[in-house]
Amino acid sequence: EKAEELLIKIPPRIGKYVASLAKICQNIPLNLCLVSGYLNYNQAIEVEDFVNKLEKHIKLPTTHETNLNEEILSYLIKKLTVTEQNILLWLSMFSSGFTRELVKELSPLVSNDDVGFNDIGTYLDAFTQLNLLFWDQDSNYYFLQPAVQSYALNELANMPEAWYRLGKSYSDSMTWLNSLANRSADTYLLSLLTFDDHKSTIKKILQYFQYHISPEGDRILLGFLDLISSSGSSRF
Repeated sequence: EKAEELLIKIPPRIGKYVASLAKICQNIPLNLCLVSGYLNYNQAIEVEDFVNKLEKHIKLPTTHETNLNEEILSYLIKKLTVTEQNILLWLSMFSSGFTRELVKELSPLVSNDDVGFNDIGTYLDAFTQLNLLFWDQDSNYYFLQPAVQSYALNELANMPEAWYRLGKSYSDSMTWLNSLANRSADTYLLSLLTFDDHKSTIKKILQYFQYHISPEGDRILLGFLDLISSSGSSRF
């Protein structure tokens, strides 16, 4: 009953299909939030058609062991546009959350395609409505749902170019951080705070290149040596 109440509360138009959809989701809160968020955001989607197609997707035989949440995530994420999928995958690299300002600052360095990244706030709002992302009002930080982040990172394992772009954006930031650190005592502290804000993502990039060896990755790692030395290896 509580599962059905949750579904009806977000998009009331689910109506008579609420029991069927709750059953498909096995009454799991995250699954319920994902499907209800999708229907609430995409008002043009017919509920009956969505329920039928989702049920067929979940019943399809798979070649690998998976769980219901992964099946639902796979179905919904593949319904996003290519730009939306790329942005969502990129956001999964920020393990400790991120601010809207941080994403806007880094997005031009990461993407070769300006489409979508010029108005990143629109996509953050969309992902929040889709319940893929949540915003913590107290800290003013966005966080990916842990299951969404895990799914996206698994997808990223087959996309080295995304790791190369993000890694290069950080290693290239050395000039800016050094300039900031050398201006005054206050800006030196600001450069350290900036590094601390990014260090969980930097650590994830370093771990990726540690296990995926390539000449391009080695060049990026050399850039990180200066970055880490400047900010202090002990800060890791």
